[in-house]
Amino acid sequence: MKRIAFIIAFFAAITLNTSAQDVSLFAGTPNTSGYNSSGITKLSAKFNQPYGLAVDGNGNIWISEIGGHVIYMITTSDMVYVRAGSYTNTGLVNASGVNAKFNSPRGLAIGPNNEIYVADFGNHVIRKIAAFTSLGNAQAVTTYAGSTSGYSNGSATSAKFNNPSGLAVDNS
Repeated sequence: MKRIAFIIAFFAAITLNTSAQDVSLFAGTPNTSGYNSSGITKLSAKFNQPYGLAVDGNGNIWISEIGGHVIYMITTSDMVYVRAGSYTNTGLVNASGVNAKFNSPRGLAIGPNNEIYVADFGNHVIRKIAAFTSLGNAQAVTTYAGSTSGYSNGSATSAKFNNPSGLAVDNS
């Protein structure tokens, strides 16, 4: 009986602390969507169904956008840049930067070497974006795992996924 009382008191303390938190707009223009050119401030940005969010080892914030089919990066200096994908142009194209194409990218995860993994929902694959090195460097996008829609265990190239939306990466 004492154990139950402790658990209830513990959760009550968490509830009290959580209610004291403030919520404020971090990035984006409310009630608008559209294409962002690279190099705009985070509060001027327009996002078209943002979905995934991840923070790399350098403090950059990565955002996947379902409606625009792109991957954005918000730098530590609060600027927004298109890092991969072509706005509203869907497809499965492995290329660098804006020449790559996604189809409703969803979940994001940062790998141990700051590479970005993307659950490419509409293409039924997991994509990998090379680690960010500089703004002038278009990052290579490759298909990391998956081939076609379905369910199949196997190596990365023979595995099949059906609309992957979330993922996680460990250190190995």
